[in-house]
Amino acid sequence: MANVGSDVRIIRAQQGDLDTVLEILEEASRWLSSKGLESQWRPNPAFRQTIKDNIERGEVYVVKAIEATVGTITLQWNDKKFWGDLPPDAGYLHKLAIKRSYSGRHLGLRMIQWAEAKARAEGK
Repeated sequence: MANVGSDVRIIRAQQGDLDTVLEILEEASRWLSSKGLESQWRPNPAFRQTIKDNIERGEVYVVKAIEATVGTITLQWNDKKFWGDLPPDAGYLHKLAIKRSYSGRHLGLRMIQWAEAKARAEGK
């Protein structure tokens, strides 16, 4: 668990978080679409399975505020699908999303800073 401010913390997602993670990503997808931007986070069984698999591998994290889960980020140590075979010296961020009701609080920046610190701590 990492505290990224007095009001939120980032913890590894568990399978019980699957629906919440999907809801956050779907909300972000709808918002992107409303802005005329294409989103790759469309709800479908294959996407659900991808997120489930990411959670099982310990790659998905949730952002917890006192009252709710308000964001999600996926941090991977390799990403052959998009980057091919590269040395294991980096972290790859995917699916960073925050509930719209928590926008404007710099959570995205704090999540990226958290991921950077976590990667550094892992020697990446």
